[in-house]
Amino acid sequence: MIKQIFSKFMLIIGLVLLIFVYQSTLIINPANALIRKIEEAPNQIVYQAKYTLRDDTKNSWQIVFYKRLKSGEVDTINLRLVAFPGSVEFTHPQPLKISLNQNKDNQIFLARDNFAEKAPGNNVGDYQFPEDFLSLETSTKLFLYLPLKAHQETRIKIPFPILLEWQEIISHK
Repeated sequence: MIKQIFSKFMLIIGLVLLIFVYQSTLIINPANALIRKIEEAPNQIVYQAKYTLRDDTKNSWQIVFYKRLKSGEVDTINLRLVAFPGSVEFTHPQPLKISLNQNKDNQIFLARDNFAEKAPGNNVGDYQFPEDFLSLETSTKLFLYLPLKAHQETRIKIPFPILLEWQEIISHK
């Protein structure tokens, strides 16, 4: 009798623990990117944040937003996009299109291709953000239209929390 009660008690405790572990994995929010400060050389600092996002076709992308300061002055603000090798190929030199809405026909900003001459790989793009874009409010939706070969232009939606981190990087001195 006592053995049966103990067994039921242990079963209930096990189920409660299992439910707790399962629920705790559901409520954990994805971690925001860590804004890193890197000293590349004397008087040259880079602030960056890395993310992994998927495009409309479910390709995974490493996205690195970074700002380089030289002697305390902004040198560049860039966005690097890296896909798995062999999955896509960028068309260089083509600008990255940045839209403030799902409809690509709305206000478009063009980010200059930093790899116009030579890219480290076909799956890598690096773009200088346009200055007029940098002063926008963060409450807007942002979509990146990537210039890929074989008419594969694809779109990546940038979530609002990431836009906030980009604004934080832009404001770092």
